[in-house]
Order: sequence, then structure tokens, then C-alpha cells
Amino acid sequence: MSSEEALEFTEVDSRLERALSALRHAADNLVARAAACAALFPYSVRFPARALFLALRRAGASEREALRAASALVVTHFLVPSVEDPSLCGIVDFEAAEAELRGPPAQTLALVAKVSYSKNC
Repeated sequence: MSSEEALEFTEVDSRLERALSALRHAADNLVARAAACAALFPYSVRFPARALFLALRRAGASEREALRAASALVVTHFLVPSVEDPSLCGIVDFEAAEAELRGPPAQTLALVAKVSYSKNC
């Protein structure tokens, strides 16, 4: 059975919608929590975002446009990579969490990162 044929069944369609809704909720939660902890981001992330914001404002961009560009910079260069692989960004000790971040949890983190990236860019 092809995926197109499977989507014709209401149960498959409803399960897919629930899963997508849960994934969107997780991505929204991630972005909201990250925004609340922006002061804890490394200086190497905050400085370029602030410089981009100020440069765009001086160039005549609206505050909304400048914030959107700065947040896209933070999401693409820090947040998504840190969610996809927390051990590379020094967020978790991979040796201690090795078993917990493999398989489905790692796949879920990758999906949340992709949704977060697509929502902010």
C-alpha cells in the first residue's frame, strides 16, 4: 500500500494530524523557552544577532523585520544545531546521556529542530 492510499483512511489521517500537532506544539514550546532564556545564550550567539538587529534598524527596516532576521540567525546558527546534537554544543554530557539520546529521542529532537527552523525562517 502506498502512502497516498494509506492517507485515504480516516484513522491514518487523524493519527497523522495528531502527531503533526504534537510536533508543532513541541517546536512552539522550544522556541518559547529559548526566548525566555535568551540571556543564557553564549556571547558568540547574542553579539551577531544584536549587531544584525541594529544594522537592519539603521538601514530602515521595521522592528518586526529586524527581530525576525535576528531570531532566524539565532535559530539557524545556535538553536537548531544544539537541539539536533546537544553534546556538540556543550549542552549535555553525551557520555552520561548516551543511551537516552539515541533512537526515537534523537529522531524527535531532529524533527523538533526542523519544525523550529521552518517556522522561524
